[in-house]
Amino acid sequence: MANLPTMLSGSQYMDKMEESWNNSGLTGTNPYTTDKSRTDLANTNWLDELFTTGRSQNVALTASGGDESVQYLISGGYYKQNGIVIYDNDQYERINFRSNVIGNLTNRLKVGANLQITNIRQDKTSSSGDAPGIIRHAFLRAPVIPVFKDPSDPTYSAEDPYTDLPFYYRNVQANGGSWNGAANRYEFSANPIALAYFTNDKRVNLKTFGNAFAEYAFLAKKELKFRTNFGIDLNMLHNKAFNQNFGDVDGGGADADKGLGRQNRPTSLNENRGQETTITWNNTLQYNKK
Repeated sequence: MANLPTMLSGSQYMDKMEESWNNSGLTGTNPYTTDKSRTDLANTNWLDELFTTGRSQNVALTASGGDESVQYLISGGYYKQNGIVIYDNDQYERINFRSNVIGNLTNRLKVGANLQITNIRQDKTSSSGDAPGIIRHAFLRAPVIPVFKDPSDPTYSAEDPYTDLPFYYRNVQANGGSWNGAANRYEFSANPIALAYFTNDKRVNLKTFGNAFAEYAFLAKKELKFRTNFGIDLNMLHNKAFNQNFGDVDGGGADADKGLGRQNRPTSLNENRGQETTITWNNTLQYNKK
């Protein structure tokens, strides 16, 4: 990735935290001075961990032709994009098809039809300041926190190996087995890599439009023409978001949710479907004096 801001290293971050504490007017031992000698501090560049190289594919085909009796155009396209966020939960795929056919059945009768179909599949990734704000947390997360927990950590899980609350087990150990937010000295941000991994929000949109027409010319010089046109516009939506519970146990939530991680508490599934149909039928009679 290019043109990203330069993030503080772990040691630079600790220097700034130490400096800010010294300038805050607080008295006593600077806790960040003490923490600088710890061996469990990481040096994580969260932007480098979150972003990867995006890829896209684009294919388009078109065929057209005909003669005095029939003219046609057929086209199709395929586009796929795999975004820049890790774990491939930010993909976009579009397939489209279009056909247009016009035929002169007699010197007075002309008919035609066209059809357009577009199918879009998209992953909805929270990439701005909205919740859960994957990119926002990549800027907020302290570089001294590692991406993954150490497998020797008693709170480590193969299903959820990511760090969440800052130095969670150390905090729990020092506070009688429960998380103590007041004792934490680092940002209460979420792990953006975990957010990207557990994102599962699929959007499908099928759009189709088709119409057929017939036009007939009356009178000797074809001065009077009658045209009828029938069209259907169909739009179908299917959205499905699975929000799996993960993260560290902070003691919050409803009584029924005690013991669950603080992210997506509890696990939920949101699904909705929708369909919009528009039908049009137009009939026109036109007279041109010749």
